[in-house]
Amino acid sequence: MTTLKVTDREGHSHTLEAYTGSSVMESLRDEGMGIEAICGGQCACATCHCLLDEASFVKLTPPGEDETELLESLDHY
Repeated sequence: MTTLKVTDREGHSHTLEAYTGSSVMESLRDEGMGIEAICGGQCACATCHCLLDEASFVKLTPPGEDETELLESLDHY
């Protein structure tokens, strides 16, 4: 298990336990955090995107070309 510290769109902070190996989207969805994920996490719609602080972002695998294209289509990317 790992701990996720999440701030929702209303500015409320949450601390969630997530299973190692599950995606952030799956963990937030399973905790009822209001993630749309219309495509079910298949990287086809960008409705499950999240914003990360720099310290967290640099720990992740960089997004692929398809994911980057989806994210760049968002107004606030």
